[in-house]
Amino acid sequence: MTGWSLAWRLSRRELSARFRGLRLLLLCLFLGVGALAVIGSLAQAIDRELAARGRVLLGGDVEFAVSQRLADAPELAAMRAAGRVSETVRMQSMAVAANGATAPVQLKAVDRAYPLYGRLTLADGRTVGAPADDTVWIGRALAERLAVAPGATLRLGT
Repeated sequence: MTGWSLAWRLSRRELSARFRGLRLLLLCLFLGVGALAVIGSLAQAIDRELAARGRVLLGGDVEFAVSQRLADAPELAAMRAAGRVSETVRMQSMAVAANGATAPVQLKAVDRAYPLYGRLTLADGRTVGAPADDTVWIGRALAERLAVAPGATLRLGT
């Protein structure tokens, strides 16, 4: 008996038993195909959005990162040869409000070229560039957690 004839015989026996043994297999196949279709649609939607608005969402065309140091002069020269460059520095810290409330934060220091693409719009509707040296902009969630309003003073770390 060949492999195909045995498979056909077993399948026919299972089908004649009113899908008793194949019900779980068919359910799994149905769910698997559905999951793959959803994942494929989501991936296509993300690709389309990045193609249409990638520069604005990502802040530029390319991001180069160096860890635990600033880019040196030859690295910066190579980046500038490819186009406009904006430097940012990121670090973790603890924000402390005047009322004593604290929250862990990720700081992002930006230069005057920020943002390269798109606009930065604050909650009050102002469209701005990089903040002044003694100014920080925080998200609404952090402001609520620290119970601070615009113009309040924050301390970073100790």
